[in-house]
Amino acid sequence: MATITLGFSELWKGACATGKRKFNVDVNGMNMLTDYDVGEAGGGCFSASFQTQTFQATTDGEFIIDFNRGVIQNPLTNIIDIQV
Repeated sequence: MATITLGFSELWKGACATGKRKFNVDVNGMNMLTDYDVGEAGGGCFSASFQTQTFQATTDGEFIIDFNRGVIQNPLTNIIDIQV
């Protein structure tokens, strides 16, 4: 088991407002975030938000993080922290 924290901050002024960037994140095939809205979570441009969950590693000891385009714009992350 490991705790995975993803950190986000919208740095592009074109996607700072609520609803301007939404995407999904899966870890080892399990949903972590659905339609995650960076602008809404962080409160606009240049503000940070963090999401943390615990996941089991694959049988090979890996953590496969998939960022999938949601309803608008491409996914982003600024920090990936895995604490085993």
